[in-house]
Amino acid sequence: MTVTNTGTASVTISEVQAGGPFTVSGFSGSTTLSANQSLPLGVTFEPAAGSSYSDSLTITSTAPSSPNTVALSGTGVAPPSGGSGGGSGSGAGATTPPICGITNNTTDIVPNATSWANFTPPAVGGTYTDAGGYCPVTRVTNFKGNSADAGCHYYATESPLDISDAYLMLYDCNSGGWFVDAGPTNSAYSIGTTILSESALSGKWSHDSEPTWDRTTPGMFWVTINNSIESCTVNNSAKSVSCSINHTFSEYAGYRISFMDETDMTPDGWLVTVGQNTQGGHIDVFMWNPATQTKSPVYTTQCSADINSSNNGCIHKLIATPNDGVVIQFEGSTNPENGNELWESPWAALSPIELNSGGTGAGGQGGTDHFDTGKNSSGIEVANFEDFLNNPGPWGACQDGWRPTTVAMPIAGDPECLFDNSTNNPGWHVSWRGYPNTQFVVYSAQANGSAAEKFNNASGYAAPSTSNWNVYDNEIIMILVGSNNNPGDIYRLALSHTRGNPGYFWSDPRAAEGYSGNYVVFDSNSAWGSAGCGSDGGGDCSDVYIIKVH
Repeated sequence: MTVTNTGTASVTISEVQAGGPFTVSGFSGSTTLSANQSLPLGVTFEPAAGSSYSDSLTITSTAPSSPNTVALSGTGVAPPSGGSGGGSGSGAGATTPPICGITNNTTDIVPNATSWANFTPPAVGGTYTDAGGYCPVTRVTNFKGNSADAGCHYYATESPLDISDAYLMLYDCNSGGWFVDAGPTNSAYSIGTTILSESALSGKWSHDSEPTWDRTTPGMFWVTINNSIESCTVNNSAKSVSCSINHTFSEYAGYRISFMDETDMTPDGWLVTVGQNTQGGHIDVFMWNPATQTKSPVYTTQCSADINSSNNGCIHKLIATPNDGVVIQFEGSTNPENGNELWESPWAALSPIELNSGGTGAGGQGGTDHFDTGKNSSGIEVANFEDFLNNPGPWGACQDGWRPTTVAMPIAGDPECLFDNSTNNPGWHVSWRGYPNTQFVVYSAQANGSAAEKFNNASGYAAPSTSNWNVYDNEIIMILVGSNNNPGDIYRLALSHTRGNPGYFWSDPRAAEGYSGNYVVFDSNSAWGSAGCGSDGGGDCSDVYIIKVH
């Protein structure tokens, strides 16, 4: 819920309390709201038994109406059978729809031209809600106000939030350093408060070995340094971090190991890892389970490059799978290494997960579209793609040849339709980091540089209109896996207000789910919308925003 000061004078909130099985988050002490300022609060219902409950949320403040109360009620039910781990299919509540967003509406929603041009994001901790039924969006960072750098959450296939939603692993996309901010459930700090700065983390790992949150322990993340994997834990109160070596790989003593680019931990706790004993040689790809000290079989690539450099001409990215394997996306073609290839048990050989008539190699494989993995409601391992050009379709209720689809891994038959987008094919970023806690996958359009999505001061800028705005332009959308273009399964969460710099990575929202499935994080340069980035790195201006969806 959102508490707003609708008066003309400042109001100080001194206490927020919820009774019974209801708990409240987002309030960490005395908070003053100026006129029209808002405070987002989260209320969690955790029943201990299968019965009905009712209580209230009480807000005590200096407002004349204080105390203000909100009635709360809920019914506890026994959870359905089935595990919550990656190996046992979808967890309980996985098909629960988002709590907000526009649904049953696939029409072209064109923003009001004046509101679009004059949009100013709120201060850090504040929210905005676009007209028409979109979700409240909370601003997390303000790099324009604090420095000339840009803050990002990095990529759609990495969870920026830890398992407790208390910490945000963020990236300085100008200087290349990492830092940790308070997440939405961290009661000790306001959202966006820096807990671990770039300087505090300097030397813990190199730029190209990205930190990866642990799937089970709040505040724990994994890094590589030289030929060792280390676990690091955030000390919330001291704003410090402690690290210890989990394992040293003697087989790579000649050079190093790395998590490389755009990968994450599997739901069962396996880390996608690459190793190299000779710098610039052939790259080994394997899985490592730090809890059991278990290493999977190794795939040695036929191409060679330096693993200390992401996007290195051999491997572009590595996407973890729920069957505790990895999809290797190859940069080039060294037949049979083409495009997106699956490497997992029984570890017999690479298996393509995408076929593309425009590709190279055996069978025309070679597609490298964006995707993310999970298991559908039937327990089948699948990849959700931005598009899949195995054949021109149509598939199910989708008519367009370029549309988001779901494909079994390895390929088994034609893909399934997710949603049709025949009027606009911008290319999409895809995130299913909330699997197995949600069967909803998040799509966000890549910046396409259309006239209405340029900075207001750009020479080619044109206000949004029906002639230059397409369905789902600039939107963060959430779709139920297996929806087959059902409008009731499509939730339009928010406008990102991102202004396009065609071909520039940091201008994309790259919306990402957190592991819990409760939040979606995205980037936006909306704070610069009316004037452009100016001298800020030639265009790499960005801030981080968050949406509560469950």
